[in-house]
Amino acid sequence: MRPIFLACPDGEPTSASTWSGTPLRLLTEIQKRGRLAGSLDTSALPPRIARFCWWIAKHVFGGDLAYAYSPVTRFFRALRLHRKLGRAPLNVLHTGTLGMPLVWRRRDQEHFLFCDTTWHLAAVHSPDLKQLGPVLRRLAEWMDRRSYSQMAHIFTIGRHVRDDLISHYGVSPDRVTAVGTGRGSIEAYAGAKRYDNGEMLFVAKLRAQEKGVALVAAAFAMAVRRNRNLKLTLIGRDEYAHFAAEIPNVAAKAFVSAEELQKAFEKASLFVMPARYEPWGLVYLEALACRTPIVALDRNAGPEFCDNGRSGFLLEREDPEALAALMVEAFADPADLAKKGEHGQRLVREAYRWDRTTDQIIHAMDRVGHD
Repeated sequence: MRPIFLACPDGEPTSASTWSGTPLRLLTEIQKRGRLAGSLDTSALPPRIARFCWWIAKHVFGGDLAYAYSPVTRFFRALRLHRKLGRAPLNVLHTGTLGMPLVWRRRDQEHFLFCDTTWHLAAVHSPDLKQLGPVLRRLAEWMDRRSYSQMAHIFTIGRHVRDDLISHYGVSPDRVTAVGTGRGSIEAYAGAKRYDNGEMLFVAKLRAQEKGVALVAAAFAMAVRRNRNLKLTLIGRDEYAHFAAEIPNVAAKAFVSAEELQKAFEKASLFVMPARYEPWGLVYLEALACRTPIVALDRNAGPEFCDNGRSGFLLEREDPEALAALMVEAFADPADLAKKGEHGQRLVREAYRWDRTTDQIIHAMDRVGHD
């Protein structure tokens, strides 16, 4: 059984702020099992190389947004990892494709990928990626396709990503496993909870527009006219303050402590985040852990978390009127909200655990090593 090396193209893997702490939690679980060989932030390029990559992104591909997706940046990240790995026999777990394709593959090293989306899925829904030029979009698609072909096995967070790898990229079904994740920092709530208080919650520190804050605010403005008991709390950014100034019963907070955030999830009767693009969303799992049903768009991981309507509500389209009606109707039946909350918490406790995810990854790695 080979030791495991974690390669992260999004930041320092030992930091809780990198990808909401996902690499850190994987690293910790692998270390508990005595299998960790080391880790590397492949995005941390030497200054001169980084400046060169920024120049290419700006002058060849049209802007700073192109930096991470540029084939030049990705080449130097892959080269840095190759040099770091040396000739040691290892299983290398990548937590994203932006440090690939690999520049070389050594015979005594196997590479694996843990991912939350594909370029194909992201390009459909992400407003940021639509700003990239057509040449870079085609290159990014090719580089991801090439990266997938180099992996001994691919682990996806959600079932929808596994389906896309098989249907769009032609990856063999026996080379892809949906392994889920655990939760973030929010603890499961076991105390008393009311579902007739009209309390709704939206939490997003990054990509607020992609996560649907404007849609939530517009829908709530309609819903609160029909039910004055409804309340909405927005947490995560300074810009949310103007919604509170314009719409009754809205409270906005740019920053809250971990304790206050925990209490907000516990108090809420409905978590509303109809994200147009959210590949996974640990925040949905955190809400469910607190017995708070969720509202999500019918895309990406939304159907998986809502579990056929047993733990939440799916919105078919980005329509403020439809969301407003959903808000009003949800609070017309507090008993149903309580039932969904109970089911959601059971679902999270049973299916979404970091130890379970890591065990599936390591088992598949070891199986590949014996094939």
